[in-house]
Amino acid sequence: MKKQKEVNAIQEHSGYALVISFLCIDDMKYITYGISGSGVRFSDVSVDKAKVQKMIERLNEGRIEPCHFMDFIEDELV
Repeated sequence: MKKQKEVNAIQEHSGYALVISFLCIDDMKYITYGISGSGVRFSDVSVDKAKVQKMIERLNEGRIEPCHFMDFIEDELV
């Protein structure tokens, strides 16, 4: 059974921010990293913190609009 507990964003600034989630799947604990900001959130992007931080940098530098957020995430994860 999948349980999820989410912690508040740890990189507060204007734009997009890093979100840390703790997942417990079949008694195994995982830390996953997500992105939140501009009224959108994707809590479980990757277990690779550096990768998600780079994605956040590109989102903020490119001033990606919320309507393009999911397309950006999909393109980055392919």
